[in-house]
Amino acid sequence: MSDVNNKKNKIKRLNFKTVKALVLCALICISSLLFGCTKIIVTTSLSDNELIRVNKSALTLGEGKVLLAYETAAYALNYGEDIFDVIIDDSYLKDEVLDKVADDLIILRKVRLLAETEGISLSSSDKENLKSAAKSFYNELTIKIVTELGISVADVYDLYEDFYYAQSYYESITDDVNVSISYDEARVIKVYSIFVAIDTDTDRTEAYEKISTAYSLVTGGTDFTTVARRYSDDETLTYQFARGEMVSEYEEAAFSLIAGEVSEIIETDDGYYIIKCVSDYVESATLTNKENIENEYKRSAFLEETKDALDSYISQINEDLLESLDVTAYFEDPDYLYECYENAR
Repeated sequence: MSDVNNKKNKIKRLNFKTVKALVLCALICISSLLFGCTKIIVTTSLSDNELIRVNKSALTLGEGKVLLAYETAAYALNYGEDIFDVIIDDSYLKDEVLDKVADDLIILRKVRLLAETEGISLSSSDKENLKSAAKSFYNELTIKIVTELGISVADVYDLYEDFYYAQSYYESITDDVNVSISYDEARVIKVYSIFVAIDTDTDRTEAYEKISTAYSLVTGGTDFTTVARRYSDDETLTYQFARGEMVSEYEEAAFSLIAGEVSEIIETDDGYYIIKCVSDYVESATLTNKENIENEYKRSAFLEETKDALDSYISQINEDLLESLDVTAYFEDPDYLYECYENAR
């Protein structure tokens, strides 16, 4: 169980780079902003197959199982099957995952309903394409997964329909959003770092003497990594990051360096640093970060445009049915769920 507990501090960093549902991920990010101010009723009065109802529109248990298997795969593939036994904030992660899936289903259905009011619809050919995609995905599932989940082709199709409406409406709002992010704004760098902490065992004077010794060795020609392994209080030597991810003093110094350059001693509230720039422009990571920043602007534009309308919907969650869902059954290849959907559009 110790290995499981060691994972808990990393859970918050989980993202959906594992899967390719970029627009779905955008909507999921929006759901985290919307919830807390929306009308949600927890109930046991819905029918046995009705997991969620948004206004009068029902989401079935099967659709919930498909999305749950999709989302839990990201956790399981990153951290292992035992991750759902981790306790975070006095509750099991599996309970947080179930709540998250319910939130995501609600936002998908809300956006679908809003899309329908704006005239977005599926043509006959769209429906046939989605049916074919749902069948293709379902046929690739193992008998074991189908049995454990208890899902049908129709359940996959229902989720694909929600994807279609939500993605179409999201794109209709965001396609005209002009975002101009420079490569310098999005720049990602890679550095080596030496850190000497100020804590109960080391006061500021002692820490400064230690970092000064390390600095003298580095500037005197001793290999930076060798000095770091001897003097640094941080087990991590290498950091790769964009702007806004580190404390300001550290970040300002790091982004002023060119490849191969070593900073002066940097003072922060927690201690002292020395930084050596390995790369002042990590191209692939910068391109990804630029895209992420642009997508964040689009999400913000979508939220600004739709938040009031989305907030007006009333959602009901069948609590007993939600709690009965199994988080240990998930797709071995979550990417394929969305790949089939993308090919159908």
